Amino acid sequence: IEDGDLVFVVCDGMGGATSGDLASGMIAGRLREMIPKTYQQLANRLYPDRPGVLQECLEDVHKAVNKIGTKRPHLAGMGATVTVCWFTPENTYFGHVGDTRLYRLRKELLEQLTEDHSGPWQAFKRDEINEREWRTHPRRHILQQAIGAGIQEIRPQIGTLEPMGEDWFLICSDGLISGLW
Repeated sequence: IEDGDLVFVVCDGMGGATSGDLASGMIAGRLREMIPKTYQQLANRLYPDRPGVLQECLEDVHKAVNKIGTKRPHLAGMGATVTVCWFTPENTYFGHVGDTRLYRLRKELLEQLTEDHSGPWQAFKRDEINEREWRTHPRRHILQQAIGAGIQEIRPQIGTLEPMGEDWFLICSDGLISGLW
């Protein structure tokens, strides 16, 4: 990381077999297009707006996935969740939509940095329901935010972190979370 950037992304197709893999591929492809453009800015001694790049990228690919779903009826409703983590020599940046997650382990404290975009998760965070109720809630997998999936507008969670030398990060899909308490 001292000499350059590293970008990790977890995209989890949703909607069963309704082309979630296509939506996931579109997200990864859009990130591959946009992130290298910031290197040109650095070469010109300009400071790139990395959080802005992540925001723009996720919003753009959201519109593109929905557009394909509208034009091709057999792809209607396709979507994916995403968490991207961009490590630079100075900071760590992340973008998130859905229920994939980013965790940080720092000095034996595991901290969840992203929030699930579902109603039951929000109720859990407001202490209206406990963890057991959240884990067994029949609507816990119904997302209010996702890339595509026919959702009109998204509000990605974008963040900047100052990493410490011993930080560890975990990016995972909801499949891993279901088995852990």
